[in-house]
Amino acid sequence: MYAQETAFITGIDCTPEEGFGSTPQTGIGTAPWEDGFGTAPSGGGTDSGSGTGTTIPSPETIPAAFQANTGFLYTRSGAGAMFDTRYGMMNGTSPATSGGQTAFQANTGFLYTRNTNGVTLDTGYGMMNGTSPAISGGQIAFQANTTMLYTRNMNNGATQNLQLGMMRGTSPSIAGATSRWRIAFQANTGFLYTRDSSGAVVNTGYGMMAGTSPSITALPSGGYAIAFQANTGMLWTIDGNGRATDTRYGMMNGTSPAISATDTGFTTAFQANTGFLWVRTSGGVAKDTGLGMMRGTSPAIRGYRIVFQANTGFLWVRDGESATDTRYGMMAGTNPAV
Repeated sequence: MYAQETAFITGIDCTPEEGFGSTPQTGIGTAPWEDGFGTAPSGGGTDSGSGTGTTIPSPETIPAAFQANTGFLYTRSGAGAMFDTRYGMMNGTSPATSGGQTAFQANTGFLYTRNTNGVTLDTGYGMMNGTSPAISGGQIAFQANTTMLYTRNMNNGATQNLQLGMMRGTSPSIAGATSRWRIAFQANTGFLYTRDSSGAVVNTGYGMMAGTSPSITALPSGGYAIAFQANTGMLWTIDGNGRATDTRYGMMNGTSPAISATDTGFTTAFQANTGFLWVRTSGGVAKDTGLGMMRGTSPAIRGYRIVFQANTGFLWVRDGESATDTRYGMMAGTNPAV
């Protein structure tokens, strides 16, 4: 079922290159709405388990991270202050951030971390080309250059090969903290899998669209919720009780949804097959924000803050019904993180 583990490729350990870039060109683009059709992904259940719970942060406290069009890792404070870390990132990859801690694939191919004090560490672990790490509460998940799913405790450096093969070109998502967590990922079978800190592995039996990645969040009431693009092209969600729902909303090819806990459940953000940013609550209320996204990119959400690459190539931030163009250009084909 899983890919056989191969020798871990260490590569050359060196400082990421600084690189250069220029201001992006603006652009516009829209497309008509299409509901889309398809057969349901292979069915199955998922164990809801118990989450760590979470509190919903206010938007002004939520930092962001992104790969600028210079190839450098940038961070943005919740209040909007930008910082160029001067660390080069691998083309086509995106950073992850949680509580001011950041993980990213450097342009050396290695997993790097950056703590809240700005201290940056080369972990020495090679990542699969075109993939991005995930982080939550100091716990990191990533696809190694062996295609295996790995996890790393950012606080003490403990790193583990979970011996689970991932689909090439996809990235895991993690929710929780170092003491208890759950990872969602697309296995090398094309199915959505989860693996938690207790060692439990669950094949949900739901097929995912090739080249896409799931998103997972810990719910305040306990348990976890997951969003993913099914192999029908539709947005699917799995709630804290393990109930799966085909929302019947079509997603843009090659993009992945984002999910975050809210005071009333969870909210999903995604690029619809119209090219616009859509949001959908766990209660089933969906809305077209009217904001065009760069084709092939995916949004990120935490609480009530959404960040995304607009179809102009700039980083945009949406808080509730208010959206702001930061005027910072992003690298083509990459996604911001919150």
